[in-house]
Amino acid sequence: MAKSQPKISLSESRDIPLDKLILSQSNVRRIKAGVAVEELAEDIARRTLLQSLTVRAVCDADGIETGMFEVPTGGRRFRALELLAKQKRLAKNAPIPCIIRTEGIAEEDSLAENVQRAPLHPLDQFRAFLTLREKGQSEEEIAAVFFVQTDTAGAITSDLRAVRAAIDASGHPALLVADVVASLAAAPFAMDEFGVNVALGASQKGLMLPPGLGFVAVDARADEVAQANPVPRFYWDWRRRKSEFGYRKFCGTAPLHLLMGLEAALGLLDAEGMDNVLARHRRIAKAVQAAVSCWSEKGALKFYCKVPQARSVSVTAVETLAGIDPEAVRRVAREQFQVAMAGGLGHLTGRVFRIGHLGDMNEPMILGSLAGVQAALGVLGVPHGEGALDRAIAVLREGAQA
Repeated sequence: MAKSQPKISLSESRDIPLDKLILSQSNVRRIKAGVAVEELAEDIARRTLLQSLTVRAVCDADGIETGMFEVPTGGRRFRALELLAKQKRLAKNAPIPCIIRTEGIAEEDSLAENVQRAPLHPLDQFRAFLTLREKGQSEEEIAAVFFVQTDTAGAITSDLRAVRAAIDASGHPALLVADVVASLAAAPFAMDEFGVNVALGASQKGLMLPPGLGFVAVDARADEVAQANPVPRFYWDWRRRKSEFGYRKFCGTAPLHLLMGLEAALGLLDAEGMDNVLARHRRIAKAVQAAVSCWSEKGALKFYCKVPQARSVSVTAVETLAGIDPEAVRRVAREQFQVAMAGGLGHLTGRVFRIGHLGDMNEPMILGSLAGVQAALGVLGVPHGEGALDRAIAVLREGAQA
């Protein structure tokens, strides 16, 4: 007779006065990222608290509970609530919904909340905006749809034309804002042709510069929306950036070294010709994909992006079978074969290694890199198909003949 599975008991939950809560030093998030606390506070003021805090009782030296509770999970929400109380918009002893933890380690709880939080897929994001409009949300409340043309974490390129067509088909006037950091000067991008209203770029990818230089391109409609927006801003104020005075264009001292580097990089791209630049990226990406496809034949490796047409020309993410550590592959490739690769980001940490192939990259460089990766796989005993380099060479040879 099969044994019954033990029932799970969830942690106790109850309302705790805000003035009985303190921020825990066990919260693993130390670097500011994402929505600012001020913005989060405004969101809580508008729609109340959507997610409870996780807390632990504070005990004195004798292990006796003091009546205070520390917040190791949900620290940003707690600080937003504190800000509302400081602004006298929320009572200092307002009841806050909390989950009270007694087992495990506080740092582990904090880490789990941050690591297990999965980002919303762009298509789900768009459907949600459409649903909000259908349910009566005003056009002013849905101003823009944000998309990343090439997501470096998953090595996936989105079809911006299709996104624009979907927005237009819905009849919604939302702006389309595109992140082209990892795609510009590698994949085709034509702002007007794709129907993009705002494009955000940076220096460190296809433009072949060190990080530190960001830029934004804005069409007339987006500029009108920005000028009509009454929200105060300074650094992000496009009107100030369009000033004839240099110190206002850059909100301070101009990054002359990066601008000189950008001038040289644009000169290289112009000399090669953008059609040739894009063709080179396609050719090298196909060679990498041919090698990865070969390595995947033994089942230990696979493309993270399952749709071939969506695989990026900038970077390829290779997912490893459970039990195979992609960080070990990276370490051996770097330390023994002088080939540096990127690791997984966010929820892909420990699941993928990424081969970059954009910017200042040519055929001998990518073949040497693929050889280093394959050598690392061999050293670690990772099962992989044979002949990957021959397949990559065949792709490059075919491209050269074309």
